[in-house]
Amino acid sequence: MLRLGAVSAAALVEPVLIGSALAQSATLRVGVLPNVSARVIFAQYQPMRTFLEVEMAQPVEILTAPDFKTFQARTGGGDYDMVITAANLARLAQVDYKWVPIALYEPPIPGVLVRAKGGNLGGPSALKGKKLALANPASLVAMRGYGWLAERGLVKGVDYTPVLARNDDSLGTLLASADTPYAIMSMGEFRMIPEATRNGLEIETEFARVPGFVLMHSPALPPPRAALLRAAVLRLGSSSLGARFFELSGFRAVRPPQPMELEALDPYVAPTRAAMAQ
Repeated sequence: MLRLGAVSAAALVEPVLIGSALAQSATLRVGVLPNVSARVIFAQYQPMRTFLEVEMAQPVEILTAPDFKTFQARTGGGDYDMVITAANLARLAQVDYKWVPIALYEPPIPGVLVRAKGGNLGGPSALKGKKLALANPASLVAMRGYGWLAERGLVKGVDYTPVLARNDDSLGTLLASADTPYAIMSMGEFRMIPEATRNGLEIETEFARVPGFVLMHSPALPPPRAALLRAAVLRLGSSSLGARFFELSGFRAVRPPQPMELEALDPYVAPTRAAMAQ
C-alpha cells in the first residue's frame, strides 16, 4: 500500500481526552480511490489528514491502491477504517461488505466526452467501428457514459471497443490516433492531466453528472469511534484545513447522505461487481 509521509504521524498529535476515556492510539487508515495518481491524492489529502489527526486524536494514514479492483478488494479485506470512493463502488461495499456511508462530496461529478483538439467533429457517431479510451472503466462516469452512448445507438462491444488509457501519456497517444476518436472521463480526471497533454485535448460535451465520492467507515470500527469520525468529517467544511482541502481537490462541501440516495445506484451494482471480478 502506498503511504503518505516519511515522518510518523504519531509525533504530530498529542494525546487528548475524548469524553472520559483516553483516545485510541492506533492509526486511522483512510483509503482513497485511485482515480488520479498517488502523488496527486497524497498532496490533496494532506489537509484532511492533519484535520482528522486533531479531531480523532490519533495518527492518520492516507492509503491508496494501484487500481480500482485492488482498492475494492482491500476495502472488503479490512485494510481501511474509512474509505473515500466512487458512488457505485460505495454502494457495492455497502451491499457486499456492510460498510456504512457517512458523507458525500459536493458538487456532483461531471462526466465529459473528450477528443483531440480540433478533431472528430462528426459527434459520437464517429465511434462506430472504433475505440473509446477510458481512464477508469469501472467508474460510475464510465458506466453512465456507456448508457449515454447506447441512447445514441452505440452499443459497447458491438459498435465500439473500450480501451484502457493506463496513464496520461497513453491517453494523449490514443486520442492522437484516428482509431480512437474519443475518451470518457470525469472533469476531475481531465483537470489532473498534465498541461502539456491537456493542451492538445478539448471537451466536446458534458454527458452526465454523477453523485460525488462517498465517505464510509468500516463495519468493524467501534461505534464510539465511528460516531466521532462521522462528526469530524461533517465539520471538515467549517475548518481552515477543510477550506484548503477543497481548494486542492476541487470539491466544495461535505454533506450527510440523503435517504435512499445510494439505493438509487442499485442498477449499477451488478455491472460494478462484474467489473471488479475481471
